[in-house]
Amino acid sequence: MTLGEPDASGRRRPVPLENSEFLLPADRVILAIGQVLDETSLQGEAGNGQGAPGENLLPLDGGWIQADPVTMATPVPGVFAGGDCVSGPATVVEAVAAGRIAALAIGQYLRGEPVTGEAACYNCRKGNLEELDPAEFQEFEKKERVIPAQILSVTERKKGFAPYQAGLTPEQARYEAERCLSCGCSDVFACRLRELATAYGIDEQDRGRFPVLRQDREPSPVLDLSHPYIAYDPNKCILCGLCVRACREAQGSNALNFLHRGLETTILAPGRFPAAAACESCGLCVVVCPTGALSNKTAPAFAKPGPWETRKTPVICPHCGVGCSLTLHSSDGRVMETSVPATSGVNHGLLCVKGAYHFSAAHKERRLTAPLLRVDGTLQETTWEEAIATAARTFTELAKNYGPESIAFFVAPNVTNEAALLTAALARDLGTDNLFTTPGAGWQRFLESRKGDFATLAESDFILLYRVTPGADYPVLARQIKKAAENGSWLGIMHHRTTALDPAARAVLRAGREDCLQLLTALARAGSAAPETALPEVEGCFRKKFAAFAAAFRRAKNPAVVCDTRDLSWQELRRLQELLSAHERATLLPLVPWGNIYGLQKMGIGHGPGRSGELHPGAAPFHPQAAFTEILAVAGQEKCKGLLAVADEEKLPASFCRPGLFTVVVTPFYREELAAAGLLLPGTAYPETRGSYLNSEGRLQWTAQALTPPGGKENWQILLELAEKMGFCREAGDFQAIAAEVQRLVAPGREESG
Repeated sequence: MTLGEPDASGRRRPVPLENSEFLLPADRVILAIGQVLDETSLQGEAGNGQGAPGENLLPLDGGWIQADPVTMATPVPGVFAGGDCVSGPATVVEAVAAGRIAALAIGQYLRGEPVTGEAACYNCRKGNLEELDPAEFQEFEKKERVIPAQILSVTERKKGFAPYQAGLTPEQARYEAERCLSCGCSDVFACRLRELATAYGIDEQDRGRFPVLRQDREPSPVLDLSHPYIAYDPNKCILCGLCVRACREAQGSNALNFLHRGLETTILAPGRFPAAAACESCGLCVVVCPTGALSNKTAPAFAKPGPWETRKTPVICPHCGVGCSLTLHSSDGRVMETSVPATSGVNHGLLCVKGAYHFSAAHKERRLTAPLLRVDGTLQETTWEEAIATAARTFTELAKNYGPESIAFFVAPNVTNEAALLTAALARDLGTDNLFTTPGAGWQRFLESRKGDFATLAESDFILLYRVTPGADYPVLARQIKKAAENGSWLGIMHHRTTALDPAARAVLRAGREDCLQLLTALARAGSAAPETALPEVEGCFRKKFAAFAAAFRRAKNPAVVCDTRDLSWQELRRLQELLSAHERATLLPLVPWGNIYGLQKMGIGHGPGRSGELHPGAAPFHPQAAFTEILAVAGQEKCKGLLAVADEEKLPASFCRPGLFTVVVTPFYREELAAAGLLLPGTAYPETRGSYLNSEGRLQWTAQALTPPGGKENWQILLELAEKMGFCREAGDFQAIAAEVQRLVAPGREESG
């Protein structure tokens, strides 16, 4: 088509252009060319009983079918209409929208419900920008609107349809977007108050029927951003008290409380929100808040607050060995926030700062999106096929020339069981026993000493916390221990440091490592003999409190000992084992600061000659650097020629990447300590991982995948392809088969979905 000559009014009409036809392939064609309504299809026919011939069955209004714009229902019951036949010539989008409105109303009609259409969501606003107090925006820099450049004068615009404005450049568009302060309430998709107002038909005008109760009060500030993670908007608070109850009763922190009385009541902690000394930054108050008065600060992936309609994914937190059940809220490939199921999982609705806010490393760090291969001394981007082929070829040649023991494997302690299983299988196929993880030699012996699970803490009448600070390192478990103490369990603490649970303990022995060893020995003897025989071995400064320890331990029917493996020596472990032997029903829970150490043990990581699990004097197997030195010690500086490291989100030592060592690292991030590696393969961060973990009590838990890895492959897929390229075929060639093999190896452990 082209524009023809002007008519009498000066208007140019479109006319066909000769030889302008062309073919356009399409899967579906929507014709929307109607200009007037064809009434013949609406007229009755003779003998059909639907009206006189020529009479319209549906009433028309100005040539178009009459229909309720809210439901698209016509005056004829059971007949609905929408699109151009109702609105007149319009767009396809408007016709599709009318079809959606009609579909909802038709559903109501067929179910026998009143045909009312979709309920309008309740919305309220503070007013126009001109009506708001400028002080609310004083912290924001005012930016003037960008005016696009005009490229045609008014006179020239009359001559045709060419654009008269240049539009915004990409830089101007980004600048213009930054002028926006927010898109509205961040809780709009989950606001319980909004849901109830919608359900009861409340609208904005209804607010005028209620008296204004606080006319004489100064307006509250828009946001209190003093907390490092939480934003507080007191204007949205309805004083329901859920945050106060959750903080006090569930978390036991008392960081929130009611301030003032009557109409002046607010939710405020002493000083500022919330009390810095009491708040544990667990985020539980944000989870229970029904209105968005408490919300998480802007997610690191986005420059502006929401609202964002998110997808919810059940996951298991890998940040410590407790293994809490969480829900990740994601949008547009980014994690926005974390919530917690009310009852399921080991945490039973509790949160800690690590689970609530430490999901953001996947957005903050420099992500690997494609493999990096060392070429001419520098890491250069390459294809997956070339990267996998290079790694397989190099490892095969090293094993052939220097023997299989020249290759070592390292698995980070937060890697899933599935990735650990495939790494261990690859090492066995290659013929090497050099399989390592963060803890060094002897760590398996610590884990094998475990007896009982977290549920035994609630049933225990005596709990000994030995050199562990659960409030700082295992906050969710600390709350469960505190609850057990509140319910009558005798709580005792042996540690040289002050802990958050000291106020809840019946007795605290502030002692160093050597004194603690003597106290454990004396307590073991007190459990199997008269207390008088044990007391002489205890220093005078501990005698009075130790007598209470010994008496409580002897009376206990279900004693439990909780320790932190991170700082235990072999002597302490043996003393703890002697303590267990002194009481047949005693349990021991060695906690680990990593999410899947127990799982790695089940998958065979750490087994082999020279690593039998025997503990040697002076050993500290759980020191974070133990495995890094052990790899070189076992394989030898000169003998070790190749290393495959399957990393998590934690950093790796620079010693993994040294001259003469071909290092392949499966990692989600690029970091400076990996600059000397031979090959970097994009791995998965915590929100992008699916698989299973085994927590500190031996519970098998499954985590789902909330995001797609930027590299396009999961860790288990990378390891499976590498094994196949090296000629090692797997019977378990898909994720379900690998997961089934993991479950077989873990049995008879308990299984629970995340």
